[in-house]
Amino acid sequence: MTNKQKLICFFLILLVCRIILGIWSEITELQENDYEFAGILQKIDYDEKGIPKVMVNGKQYWGISTRLDFNKKMEVGDSLIKKKNEMIYKLVKYKTGEVVISK
Repeated sequence: MTNKQKLICFFLILLVCRIILGIWSEITELQENDYEFAGILQKIDYDEKGIPKVMVNGKQYWGISTRLDFNKKMEVGDSLIKKKNEMIYKLVKYKTGEVVISK
């Protein structure tokens, strides 16, 4: 295989990877957009990138797009609210009643 063929092969692989990542990103965004819940945070886990996976009303929601400072304020027992087709999360602290919004 010549250097030119290797370069073309490399760029084709790079292009395919970019397309796959773009599709995956679009799917997860559509899934998150479809989330709708209002209830008590029963469980919070974070992946290696710090992205939370939460349990509200017995159902798991992963990959939610909230700000880092918002994530740090979430605690089990707080109320978390998200409406369908909106990317706004509302957190109500159970101890103080403070309302925190993540857009």
